Amino acid sequence: MSQKQEKSKLKNIIKECLCMKRGFVTKIPRHKNVIFTMTGGIDSSVGAEMVIKKWGCVIYPFYLKRGATAEKWEMEAVTKIVKYLKNKYPKNIKDVFMAESPVPPQEIKKNLSIKRIVSKGHPLRNPIIYNIAVQYGTALNDKGITLSTVLLGSVYSDYFPGSRPIDLLIDTLHVCVNLEEWGWQIMSPFFQSGLLAKKKFIKKIDLIRWGIRNNFPLYLTRTCTRKDELSCGQCEECKERLETFKTLGVNDLIRYKL
Repeated sequence: MSQKQEKSKLKNIIKECLCMKRGFVTKIPRHKNVIFTMTGGIDSSVGAEMVIKKWGCVIYPFYLKRGATAEKWEMEAVTKIVKYLKNKYPKNIKDVFMAESPVPPQEIKKNLSIKRIVSKGHPLRNPIIYNIAVQYGTALNDKGITLSTVLLGSVYSDYFPGSRPIDLLIDTLHVCVNLEEWGWQIMSPFFQSGLLAKKKFIKKIDLIRWGIRNNFPLYLTRTCTRKDELSCGQCEECKERLETFKTLGVNDLIRYKL
């Protein structure tokens, strides 16, 4: 059995488990409260406006101060994006909630190899972020704010473990089993058909195109993972961003060191 076939079989097993326990795999949270894990990047920023416009969601934005190299600039971008969305959709987005929890702890992070980080990212980073977002959600539920969906900005070009459709299904099952609450779902709106007309799989280029057409302030977003205020233009994230804007024939209005 090939690796692709193994993943497909595993995905079907997880779907069967979820359907057996609750009768569905995922549900689009139309006109529902949701948590959106924000990073300040294009995907989560544009995604937040898309689910407000397309699904009528009420967003509780969440940012985890996890010790990222560009954390200062990510937080600044998230704050600006949330302010923009609150001005435009005052009934559909709440104040950003920020929590602090290093991922991974510095004592572990300093011993990780560069090869691992470049090829696979920090181990278990994404599911840890999602789990803390669920903890935030349970606290909101205990205060009488009903929600059971955590959204994130993963697109199909994301290749790190923790960002793919099968990873989100596994994370969903993990949360449901460990909370003994079977309504929870961790999902990317970009993996759901119908968010964009005639698009089954949404890519970063689709998000930038949608942002341009809808006058989204893409210049407020932060993509670069380096520590400096100006984007480096050299990290893989910057390269992908620049290449995507170039493909669309549009200037990227953020400032680069280049």
